[in-house]
Formats: sequence, structure tokens, C-alpha cells
Amino acid sequence: MAPEEKWHLPISSILFIFIISMLAQGCDTKVETPNLDFKPEQVTYVIYNIKNCSSDKNLMFFYNQTLPLGQERLTYEINSDTSFIQDITINHPTHINLYDGKGHAILFAVPNDTLIVNIDYSGNNSLTDDINFQGLTGAISKYLTFDRYRHKYAAKENQSIANFNSMIDSLYEHELEEIEAVGKKGTLPNWFVDLEKINIKYEAETVKARQYYQRYAFYKQFFPREPDFPKNIDFSNMKYYWLDNATRTLVSVKPDKYDSLIQPQTVTLQISLESIQDNIDLLEGQLSEDALSYIVASRISMLYSKKKLLRLSSAEFSDRKQKIDDFIHTNESLISDTLIYNYLIEERDKAYQAVKDRNLLGDNEKASSFYLSNTNGEYKRLSDYYGKIIMLNFWNLSCSPCINNIPKYNSLVEKFEEEEFVLINICTDPFFERWKQLINNQNFLGEQLICKGNWGEKLSAEYNVYSVPHYTIIGRDGQVIKNKVKDSIENLIAESL
Repeated sequence: MAPEEKWHLPISSILFIFIISMLAQGCDTKVETPNLDFKPEQVTYVIYNIKNCSSDKNLMFFYNQTLPLGQERLTYEINSDTSFIQDITINHPTHINLYDGKGHAILFAVPNDTLIVNIDYSGNNSLTDDINFQGLTGAISKYLTFDRYRHKYAAKENQSIANFNSMIDSLYEHELEEIEAVGKKGTLPNWFVDLEKINIKYEAETVKARQYYQRYAFYKQFFPREPDFPKNIDFSNMKYYWLDNATRTLVSVKPDKYDSLIQPQTVTLQISLESIQDNIDLLEGQLSEDALSYIVASRISMLYSKKKLLRLSSAEFSDRKQKIDDFIHTNESLISDTLIYNYLIEERDKAYQAVKDRNLLGDNEKASSFYLSNTNGEYKRLSDYYGKIIMLNFWNLSCSPCINNIPKYNSLVEKFEEEEFVLINICTDPFFERWKQLINNQNFLGEQLICKGNWGEKLSAEYNVYSVPHYTIIGRDGQVIKNKVKDSIENLIAESL
């Protein structure tokens, strides 16, 4: 649910919110223990009550899903008092990060639960100026948002690995003392305190592994290289759903192999397969069977990311599909948990089917229309530009190559200034003020439009935008000349004119 302007909830929805609110307020956070084990497709409800909101705001949520591996993002536009329900599908307890551009809150969600978040924007301040939580994990969310302290694990110049590890151990002991003190106060449920102890230990050990890897791959010019991988890293007692980030850094088992492969554009499918296999080989024997099942499945799920597969041509997809299936066959004996294995295969098959069902926008097809805002708040349709050769440049605010290519885009506008040509830069992020400021600072030429509401998701699907920048050339009659242009843009425009 991501409306573009205001929300008007039906009576049935308001009644549903009221009933769930009453149930959530009755939860005893000190007694009730949620299901902490992996179980696919569990739904958790988060109810948001917004008060005294008198200006446009974007609430952005994101949370990590580790099987299949990925991050879910949602954005809601609000400009008045409202209440709404967010239902999220999770496989295990997770953190939901909530931003509004000024404040940051961390919600703790557990499967099959309801959490209520009340935000009061009196004075037009940030969401964390007046926010409170209700429900089974309400006290936990308050603790994570306001009270939890995490040390910054920054290495000092010329600090040895041994000295760094000793520093981390000391910080770990301090954080452990802090969470134990919180537990003794009785303000947080015991099951969460126990999880936090595990999480603190996991973070400390992971930082050691990451530091070692970074010295080899990223910072070797600043730190001395030392030959031995830390032997005191222990993941054997970690609850499996905390393990995900740790495994990302442990390709350092073969640092020399990956030393030259730190640039994303150099990472091929074969390198991904090898690094994941090295990852699995390192962890085998260190983890319990259920943890290993989960981690192996999570690693494999990286390979069949729907977003990655949808970028591929039919031939590329066929090749990747074969390699993925072979990889699963090689490692399936390590996934002893039948539930996890079946879920892995089910999600893989869904990703495959999505590729088969995709409708690629081809040449000479009618281009999908839009209704997007410019910097003045005026809305434009694609048809407003008919009669000209149109270049759509899809980009977002976090895309460095997109920003770096501004001079190239501007040169196209200047070169074809006397021709019937228009460049339309379409930002797929909905953050209007940040976008407007960037446009002004970077001197974009051409037409500037932004995707409010769910327009970013809609156009990304219709134009097959799975990475940015993404270019589409459209003829004077609204027919696609070329979608997903990779090179020779200037020549293609000149030929079309």
C-alpha cells in the first residue's frame, strides 16, 4: 500500500486496526516468547498511527530477508494525520529500519506478531522526537531506537591484527556487561537479552574477520599484511539467523585469490560461484547442521536473485540456470533441514518462472506512459513530448555513475539543441526535496521528473529497469526505437532524427 497523496481507510480497516491495537496492548512482554526458529512465509503486522503531520513526508522502511537473501524496501508518502497497516513476510526475527529523512528508528519484528508505532509530528520535527511502541516487541524497539549503544570498531593506524583483536575482545566484554545490566532491570524479555548476547558475540567475531579481509582487499596500503587468518573466530554457538553478514566477509580464507577482484564490475558468475563455494567450504565443520543448512541455502539464494535474473537475455538466463542447478546439486547434501531445502527450491522455481513470464518491452512497441512531477510540482505525461525524439534516462539518488554521467547527458542536450529532441531524466526514488536539491546543485539539463508513490516500481517493471542508469529512445509517435541502450547513444539519436 503506497498511495500517492492521502490515505482514506475504510471502516473495516479502521475496525481491524482497533481490534489488533487492543490485542497488542494486552501482551505481556516479560512472559510471552515468540517463535525464534526459521519458518517460511510468516506474516507480521506493523500498525502506524501518524498525528500532527502538516507537510509532505516520505517514510522509508527497509529490512533484510536472508532466505532468499535480499533487502525489502517500502516508501510511503504522507501529508496528513493517518493510520495504516504494513504487513511484512519474514522467516525469522528481524530489524525494520524506519527513516523519514531526519530521524531513524529500529523496530524489532518477530513472526506472527503485531507491533504498533505511534508517531507525533508536533512542531514538524523528526519521527524520533515523539515516537512510542506497543506490542510484544514494543519495549525492544524502544531499546534499539534510543538506548542500545554500539562501539565503533575502527582500527588505528598501523595497529596489528593481534592488537586489534584484543581491542575488539575488550569492547565485546563491555557491551556484554551492558546488556546483562539491562536484563537485570527486567525491562526487556529474557529471550531477547539472550539473543542480544549471541548477537554481540557474533558482531565482535565478524568484525575480526572483516578487518582481516579488508586489510588484504581494500586497505593493504595503510595496514601491514599478516599471513594467518584469525584462528580464534568461533561461530559454532551462533543462532543461525544471525550468521548471514558474517559469511559475506569470510572469503578471506583465500585473500590472495580475491585480492584483484574487489571492483564490482569484475565479478563474473564464475567468480561468484567460486567465492560462495569457498564460503561454504570454510563454514562446513564449524556450524551445527541447522545453521549450516540455513547458511548454505542463503548463499545459494544469492545466485537466483529475481532482480539479477530479470536483467539477463534468454541465452544468458539459460546458461545461469544450468550453473545454478549444478551448484545446488553439488551442495544439497549440506542442507539437512528438509523445510529449508524445500523452501530454497520453491523460491528458485518462482524466480525462474518470473523470467519466463516477463514481458520485455521491445523495439517498435508502444512506450508505456507516465504521470510524473517536475521540480515545480507540475505533472507531465509521456504524450506531452510526442513529436520529438525522446531519450528517457532512468536514475536514482544513490547511483554514482548516474551523477558522474551528467556532463555526458548535458552534452547531448547541447548538441541537439536545434533538433526535435528532448532528454527526460526520470528519478525512480520518491524523495522530492533531496532530488530537487541535487538537480539544482548538479546543473542537470533537459526535463527533470520524479517518480512519486509507486511510479518508480511501475515504470521499472514496464521498461525493464533492473539497474541504473537505464536509457530508452522513443520515436516521435511514442513507439520504442530502442530500450535498454548500452552504447552509441549519440549515433542512435542522430539516426532517429
